[in-house]
This record gives sequence, C-alpha cells and structure tokens, in this order.
Amino acid sequence: MIHTRHLRRVAVVAMTGLVGALLPLVLASAPAHAADGCLNEGVTGGTLGLGGTRCDDVTPPETTLGAVTPAPNAAGYINVDQVTIAFSGAHRDGDTDPISFECQFYNTPSAPSTWSSCTSPVSYDDLDDTTSVAYTFKVRAIDSADNGTDATAAPPFGSAPSTDLPDLDGTPATTTFSVDTTTPQTYIFNQPFDEERPDLPMVDTTSPQFRLAATEGASTFRCAIDGEAYPCAEGITTFANLTPGD
Repeated sequence: MIHTRHLRRVAVVAMTGLVGALLPLVLASAPAHAADGCLNEGVTGGTLGLGGTRCDDVTPPETTLGAVTPAPNAAGYINVDQVTIAFSGAHRDGDTDPISFECQFYNTPSAPSTWSSCTSPVSYDDLDDTTSVAYTFKVRAIDSADNGTDATAAPPFGSAPSTDLPDLDGTPATTTFSVDTTTPQTYIFNQPFDEERPDLPMVDTTSPQFRLAATEGASTFRCAIDGEAYPCAEGITTFANLTPGD
C-alpha cells in the first residue's frame, strides 16, 4: 500500500509538472490581433483548448448589383408586374469565408426594420402599379463565418479584441423603379378640319403642327405618316417638309 501511494503521488506530481510546463506557453500566447490583416474571427493558436487569440475582421464583403429584368426605361418604369434582380458579393481582401445575402423590397415611405435572407437572382411578382412611392430593392453581402462569431469572446487563458464590428456591407446595393402596366391613351389636338372633305382634310402647308398629349405623365410617343417614322414628343410637334399629295 505504501508503494502504491508513492506511485500515485509521483503521478500527481508529474501531471502537475506537465500543466505547469504548459501554462506558461498558454499564457504567453500573442495578444489579440490588430484589426488590420484579420481575415477570420475564429480562435488561432493555443494548446489543448486553452489560450489562443481572436481578432476582429473589420473588412466586410462588398455588394454589387447585377441586371434588373426587365430594365426600367429612362423614366424609371417597367410595364409588367414582375421583376428579377441579380446581385453578387466579393471580399476586398484575402478573406475566403463564404458570403451570404440579405434583401429588402418595399414601396413605402420608410424602409422596413428587418432584412430577409435571399439568393441571386431574386424575383418579385404580382406588383401593383406605382402610385406615389416607387419600389426600392436593397441587398447586402454578409461574411457568413464571422457574422455568427463574437470576436470579443476570449478563449480560456486567451485574448480577444474589445470590439466586434458588423460583418456585413454597411452600404447595401440599391435600385428603385416604378410599375405601370396600364397603356396610356393618346390625344391629338389642332388637327386640320375640312368641311367639304372631313374624311380627308387638306392643309395649306408642308409643315403642319399638331399638339400631342397622353393620359399619363412622362409618356413617350412614336409617330408615323404613311408608314414613315417621324420624330415627335408631347406638346407641339411639327412634321416638316412633307410631300404634297392626296
């Protein structure tokens, strides 16, 4: 029994010596990484789950907006009730963490307070015609690995930074557009009138003028005379240098 107790005592002393030898290595781990050059907020270094450091990755991925289909016209309108929007994200440093996305889509004066997970391309349908507020789409890229990590959580006997900046793009990619699926009505004013031939009125000029209007603002016009295209616009339009004839 005396011999056995002696062996146990030796084992305890040996284990104590091993821990004592490891602790200086653990406690001597490097201080928390500076933000510059930090690519991942996971624990690095350490021994047997003790020690190690964290750093704060302060460079989130960048978001890029792709094609909007159908593309809005010059006035910012699409003429269908559905739209598809593409987007992408990329790291601006050597980070290799996966990238995910969150989107917002609304046509209210104020943006919603929440974001929804999304993937590219994203489609929206059954859109109502725009009245006073255009539709707004926003998307932001997220560093998926770091976003769920608390960079300030130091491992046992380790170190961590005092801050954990957001791991998402703080300047989301944004586009706005309006929806108009109703065809405007066209009106022609100042038309020539001939009492003798109301079906074929005559004018005494080769450059007649007409005033064009539509039931919707920001409308554009396409005009043709005898099948030949002529430039025209809302308001007074002159069809110059017409050839005399019936």
